[in-house]
Amino acid sequence: MFDTHRFATAMIEDATPETATFYGLQLNADAPLHLPCVVIDVTGATDVANGRLYDAANFTVNVQVYGDDVTDTYDVALLIWETVREFWRRGYKNDYGYISHIRVNSTGPVQTPSTLDADDSARFDLLFNLVARATTPKE
Repeated sequence: MFDTHRFATAMIEDATPETATFYGLQLNADAPLHLPCVVIDVTGATDVANGRLYDAANFTVNVQVYGDDVTDTYDVALLIWETVREFWRRGYKNDYGYISHIRVNSTGPVQTPSTLDADDSARFDLLFNLVARATTPKE
Protein backbone atom coordinates (compact mmCIF):
# COMPACT_ATOMS: atom_id res chain seq x y z
CA MET A 1 0.00 0.00 0.00
CA PHE A 2 1.25 3.48 -0.85
CA ASP A 3 2.27 5.42 2.29
CA THR A 4 1.34 9.06 1.68
CA HIS A 5 2.59 10.36 5.03
CA ARG A 6 6.06 8.87 4.77
CA PHE A 7 6.34 9.79 1.10
CA ALA A 8 5.32 13.43 1.72
CA THR A 9 7.53 13.76 4.79
CA ALA A 10 10.61 12.50 2.93
CA MET A 11 9.86 14.64 -0.14
CA ILE A 12 9.39 17.91 1.75
CA GLU A 13 12.38 17.19 3.99
CA ASP A 14 14.47 16.72 0.84
CA ALA A 15 13.10 20.02 -0.54
CA THR A 16 13.70 22.02 2.66
CA PRO A 17 16.85 24.15 2.47
CA GLU A 18 19.59 23.58 5.04
CA THR A 19 18.89 27.04 6.46
CA ALA A 20 15.49 25.87 7.78
CA THR A 21 14.49 23.29 10.39
CA PHE A 22 12.16 20.56 9.15
CA TYR A 23 9.71 19.30 11.79
CA GLY A 24 7.67 16.89 9.69
CA LEU A 25 4.07 16.33 10.72
CA GLN A 26 4.18 18.09 14.09
CA LEU A 27 5.51 21.50 15.07
CA ASN A 28 7.53 21.23 18.30
CA ALA A 29 7.20 23.65 21.22
CA ASP A 30 10.76 24.87 20.64
CA ALA A 31 9.99 25.96 17.05
CA PRO A 32 10.30 29.72 17.86
CA LEU A 33 13.96 29.02 18.71
CA HIS A 34 14.61 27.39 15.32
CA LEU A 35 13.25 29.77 12.69
CA PRO A 36 12.75 29.46 9.83
CA CYS A 37 11.02 26.12 10.20
CA VAL A 38 8.77 23.88 8.13
CA VAL A 39 5.87 21.62 9.10
CA ILE A 40 3.43 19.68 6.91
CA ASP A 41 -0.10 18.31 6.97
CA VAL A 42 -1.08 15.44 4.69
CA THR A 43 -4.68 14.68 3.77
CA GLY A 44 -6.14 11.24 3.54
CA ALA A 45 -5.59 9.51 0.22
CA THR A 46 -8.07 8.59 -2.46
CA ASP A 47 -7.47 5.83 -4.98
CA VAL A 48 -6.14 6.44 -8.47
CA ALA A 49 -8.28 4.85 -11.16
CA ASN A 50 -5.48 3.64 -13.43
CA GLY A 51 -2.78 1.21 -12.38
CA ARG A 52 -2.66 -1.38 -9.60
CA LEU A 53 -5.07 -0.93 -6.70
CA TYR A 54 -3.41 0.63 -3.61
CA ASP A 55 -0.23 1.39 -5.56
CA ALA A 56 -1.00 5.09 -6.06
CA ALA A 57 -2.89 7.90 -4.35
CA ASN A 58 -4.42 11.34 -4.83
CA PHE A 59 -3.67 13.49 -1.79
CA THR A 60 -2.72 16.99 -0.66
CA VAL A 61 0.38 18.17 1.17
CA ASN A 62 -0.02 21.47 2.99
CA VAL A 63 3.39 22.99 3.79
CA GLN A 64 3.66 25.73 6.41
CA VAL A 65 6.84 27.77 6.60
CA TYR A 66 7.37 29.92 9.71
CA GLY A 67 10.05 32.57 10.18
CA ASP A 68 10.94 35.79 11.94
CA ASP A 69 11.37 37.85 8.76
CA VAL A 70 8.67 38.07 6.08
CA THR A 71 11.05 38.17 3.10
CA ASP A 72 13.29 35.38 4.36
CA THR A 73 10.27 33.21 5.19
CA TYR A 74 8.82 33.80 1.73
CA ASP A 75 12.18 32.88 0.16
CA VAL A 76 12.25 29.52 2.02
CA ALA A 77 8.64 28.80 0.96
CA LEU A 78 9.37 29.76 -2.65
CA LEU A 79 12.45 27.53 -2.72
CA ILE A 80 10.40 24.55 -1.47
CA TRP A 81 7.72 25.31 -4.11
CA GLU A 82 10.30 25.44 -6.90
CA THR A 83 12.20 22.39 -5.64
CA VAL A 84 9.14 20.11 -5.48
CA ARG A 85 8.11 21.19 -8.98
CA GLU A 86 11.65 20.46 -10.18
CA PHE A 87 11.49 17.07 -8.42
CA TRP A 88 8.45 16.24 -10.53
CA ARG A 89 10.17 17.34 -13.77
CA ARG A 90 13.33 15.35 -12.96
CA GLY A 91 11.55 12.16 -11.88
CA TYR A 92 12.39 12.41 -8.18
CA LYS A 93 11.98 9.20 -6.16
CA ASN A 94 12.38 8.43 -2.49
CA ASP A 95 12.06 5.17 -0.54
CA TYR A 96 8.25 5.39 -0.67
CA GLY A 97 7.44 6.45 -4.20
CA TYR A 98 7.53 9.16 -6.82
CA ILE A 99 5.46 12.12 -7.99
CA SER A 100 3.28 11.13 -10.92
CA HIS A 101 1.48 14.47 -11.27
CA ILE A 102 1.16 17.86 -9.59
CA ARG A 103 -2.35 19.17 -10.15
CA VAL A 104 -2.92 22.68 -11.52
CA ASN A 105 -4.87 23.69 -8.40
CA SER A 106 -1.70 23.51 -6.30
CA THR A 107 -0.68 26.90 -4.92
CA GLY A 108 2.64 28.59 -4.35
CA PRO A 109 3.51 30.63 -1.26
CA VAL A 110 0.56 32.48 0.29
CA GLN A 111 1.04 34.61 3.38
CA THR A 112 -1.16 33.34 6.20
CA PRO A 113 -1.65 34.59 9.78
CA SER A 114 0.96 32.88 11.94
CA THR A 115 -0.22 30.48 14.63
CA LEU A 116 3.25 30.31 16.17
CA ASP A 117 3.69 31.58 19.72
CA ALA A 118 6.37 34.07 18.74
CA ASP A 119 6.16 37.84 18.38
CA ASP A 120 6.26 39.11 14.80
CA SER A 121 6.52 35.67 13.24
CA ALA A 122 5.61 35.25 9.58
CA ARG A 123 3.97 32.28 7.89
CA PHE A 124 3.63 31.20 4.27
CA ASP A 125 1.63 28.18 3.14
CA LEU A 126 2.02 26.04 0.02
CA LEU A 127 -0.42 23.47 -1.24
CA PHE A 128 0.60 20.49 -3.38
CA ASN A 129 -2.26 18.45 -4.82
CA LEU A 130 -0.46 15.31 -5.93
CA VAL A 131 -0.80 11.99 -7.60
CA ALA A 132 2.05 9.80 -6.40
CA ARG A 133 2.88 6.15 -6.91
CA ALA A 134 4.85 3.50 -5.05
CA THR A 135 8.25 2.49 -6.38
CA THR A 136 7.82 -1.16 -5.44
CA PRO A 137 5.10 -3.60 -6.50
CA LYS A 138 2.28 -4.37 -4.11
CA GLU A 139 3.15 -7.35 -1.91
